[in-house]
Amino acid sequence: MKAEQRIYTSCNKGISGNTSGFQVYSQSPGMARWLADGNDLGPQEYAAPRGPQFPPQPGTPEELALYPSRNHFGPMNGPDGLYRMALATYIGRDYPEGVIRGGNYIDHALVVRAADMDAYPCQYIQSPTFWTTMDLNLARSAQAPEPLPEVEPRRNGVTAEAVRRFIAQDEPNIGVPRSQILTDMLRRFLGRHTTVAGKPYTRRIVIRCSADDFTMWVSAIQMALPIRQALGYGFSTYEKDITYANADIVRAVDGINGMSADLTASCAVFDLLDPSAPQPPHMVFGADEPTPEASVLESLTADELCTFIVGAMQYSPDSLTVFHRFLDETDYAGTDTQLGAAYALLRLVNGMTPFARMDADSIDAAIAFLQRHCRPDMWRRFADGMFRDIASTTFDERRLGIIANTLGGIAESDPDYAATATQRCLDLIVDVFSTSAPDHTAYEQRHAIAANVFAAAHRDLDTELFARLADNPNIDLGDGAAPGTPMPWTAHVVAAWFAGAVRAAAQATRGDDPLGRPLSVMVQAVGTRNTLMMDRLVRVVIAHDGDADASRLVDGMARALAPIPWAWFLFLIDVMSGSADARFVDSPNPAARPSQAAAACYAMLRDWYLAQDDDARLRCLRTLCGDAEYHRLADLLLDEQARLANTPPSRFLDLLATPAFGDALSDTYRQAHLNHLLGVIETAAGRDGSPFTRYHGMVAASRLLGANVPRSWYERQIADVDAGMPLDARPGDDYDRLRDNTLQLCGQLGTPVPPRMRLVGYRRLVTSLARSATAKRPDENTANVTLRRIQASAADLPLTVAGNQLDAYLGAIARDVAACVPTGRSCWNLQAIVVPREHTATIIRAAMRETAAHARVDDILLLIAVDAGFVDGTQGVRYRADQLARAIAEELAGNGVRLKTLARAADDKRQMDKLIARYERSYGIRFPDRSFDELYNGIVAALEATEQRHRPSILGSVQGIFGGKRRH
Repeated sequence: MKAEQRIYTSCNKGISGNTSGFQVYSQSPGMARWLADGNDLGPQEYAAPRGPQFPPQPGTPEELALYPSRNHFGPMNGPDGLYRMALATYIGRDYPEGVIRGGNYIDHALVVRAADMDAYPCQYIQSPTFWTTMDLNLARSAQAPEPLPEVEPRRNGVTAEAVRRFIAQDEPNIGVPRSQILTDMLRRFLGRHTTVAGKPYTRRIVIRCSADDFTMWVSAIQMALPIRQALGYGFSTYEKDITYANADIVRAVDGINGMSADLTASCAVFDLLDPSAPQPPHMVFGADEPTPEASVLESLTADELCTFIVGAMQYSPDSLTVFHRFLDETDYAGTDTQLGAAYALLRLVNGMTPFARMDADSIDAAIAFLQRHCRPDMWRRFADGMFRDIASTTFDERRLGIIANTLGGIAESDPDYAATATQRCLDLIVDVFSTSAPDHTAYEQRHAIAANVFAAAHRDLDTELFARLADNPNIDLGDGAAPGTPMPWTAHVVAAWFAGAVRAAAQATRGDDPLGRPLSVMVQAVGTRNTLMMDRLVRVVIAHDGDADASRLVDGMARALAPIPWAWFLFLIDVMSGSADARFVDSPNPAARPSQAAAACYAMLRDWYLAQDDDARLRCLRTLCGDAEYHRLADLLLDEQARLANTPPSRFLDLLATPAFGDALSDTYRQAHLNHLLGVIETAAGRDGSPFTRYHGMVAASRLLGANVPRSWYERQIADVDAGMPLDARPGDDYDRLRDNTLQLCGQLGTPVPPRMRLVGYRRLVTSLARSATAKRPDENTANVTLRRIQASAADLPLTVAGNQLDAYLGAIARDVAACVPTGRSCWNLQAIVVPREHTATIIRAAMRETAAHARVDDILLLIAVDAGFVDGTQGVRYRADQLARAIAEELAGNGVRLKTLARAADDKRQMDKLIARYERSYGIRFPDRSFDELYNGIVAALEATEQRHRPSILGSVQGIFGGKRRH
């Protein structure tokens, strides 16, 4: 190892040719280049201690030996990664002849590349290579010195064995084992980085002891770690003011500035000369020392490291060598509590401590160190250690999580190792099933770990487990178990594998969805091995039907397969068809009730089916209707859909009428299940009670089932449509169009017109007569034809179906009659023929009511004259004059017609003559004077009585004026 060198002292002329005084006496060319490149050597200085024991003008070697040497070693700041070893020695008197001025010293610095250091820096303390004095002739020479050469530093003879012997003894002045002191020194040293007022601060290690002992203490601290770590910090055998020392470990001597309470508070002071001096208390990492550069977890492991190092230095140097080599394999060169994490990692990697026996915090710290500072080969060794322990250990939840996450991370970051890791995971799980009594806990832990590894490797664990173990006949799933035997946990495990294998099979179809095609296509898509396992799992479910485990197995498989609807569908179908009952959920026979699993699967299928869109439902039905074994299931789903409350029945019926729906149902299914399909249509059509929906149902049946629909079924539906037909449907409204469509269907079927629709049609006929008769230019021929149709239809009108709407229906007929009667001859007897005779009186009253409400008094008198035909029998129907008069009077009074108004017109001869002429002209017959008078007088009497009851004074005056009887 070659070193560049530089000597600094007081001399007459240095290498730079400057004037006399303190200066660089000489240096090697390599040193000059390094310094020129920005590498900082630091000050080469020496401040002498003060005290009576230090003579101001030391002249003898013994006096000079009283002054401590300053070995100040440490890394240099700069671009070249250099390490400085320097020795400053007090010379005393300055070089000029005759001068008595003291304070002269020589500082000899040796600088090497840190990467070239092949020994610990402590092995060069007081190296014979250092100049410790200056020849006066050289110091006084007027000639500039020659550059110094590179030099091979010589070691001081300190060895690991010497250190071992040193720490094996007690410290003589304080009577404490040096091994204990060293353990505390190491704790303080690794935890020296702290914060003060929120800023980083290094708490130096200060040792008050002899120079030789300090060399041994520094050597012990340095040799505790690899050389690379020893090059990362500085130490000094003497500093006049420790507070400003550029060193982490410093020797304290008498005569320096310090050793006060302040120094003890800011540094870890080990006074090994004064038995009465307080020593630093035993350090507990994370408790009394903050560690901002490392976590408390690392600090705890560092505490274990310190104990290990001191023990290894004394009793097992080889184990310390192993630790050093391990550190050298990492990129970490620091000297802090992270080394404790490194030590924990070593113990795990080398199997010194099993994962189950190391506390979880230490494992966390070790993994953090692994992630920050180790190469892939170390990651693999660490993973190997974990796999080794997994094979023989059961872990608590936290350790299990740590191991699973770590192995997953390693597999993700190291694709080459991922293949090894996945194979080892598979082997570990296979091992569980290689025993006669597989351990469920071991499987769960290994599966949890493997799941992370496989996910990181982008592989499906369960699929590969299924491929590896599904064909193993030794795995007991409980499919042949006797009743009451618990289901083995392996059934749930294999079910999970199966689901993974099906997912893989679905991916292989590249998005092809076989739902809607025959079940054989689905079976082919799943694959033979998967299908056989599905059948076996169904046998497991049936063998344990009613058990909570069976329900859990079904639910678990259904959830696992839910992302693949067609595979999920196939599984549910398999469970239901594997049940002892093929009718599933609605059998009235208790002995044929389905298994609980089949019922649960049907419920899942039903809920899924009802939640789908039309396309998915049709594909489901197409699959079921393609196999006679599943026709009953199609029946049930259609029943559910027909009853579905959140879907308008008309929408479902419209769907049934589409060609797509017809295509979804096979011809075989439609023929074999004709009556059931008609029942489905009836259920949907009858949900809202609307005749329109009923008609929708008939259309759907016609389009879906064609000529297979029995006439009797249509007749029942037509009767239901007719029952919902309002009798006041008006021409052109929705009901009128519904009637027309239904009548068209009746014509096609050859069935009679339903009764309510007859009534609606009859009313339309009467209305058409009224419109024709009241037109500005009446068409008498049309009116006569219509009148004949009315006369032909009236006698057998099915008025009984009108129910409580009869009065309203007759009133509507009467309104049209009231409009027709005054128009001419053909309508004179319309009241008598428009309805069956038992309802003629109702028409008479209603016609009078309509006339009284809207017509003039002459129209009322004209209608009374027409109604006189019911008194004399000319209308073909005869009523007693008094009864008819009272009825007419009630309608007149009810519509506000006063007796005086009626009497004034009847007593006016001129007006009566006009009425008679109008009657005879309109109807072509003589005016019925006699029957008119009889009816009119009865009306007057009835009106007199009515008005007398309500207003006697006024009625009396009216009677006095008009007399109340018609006069000629």
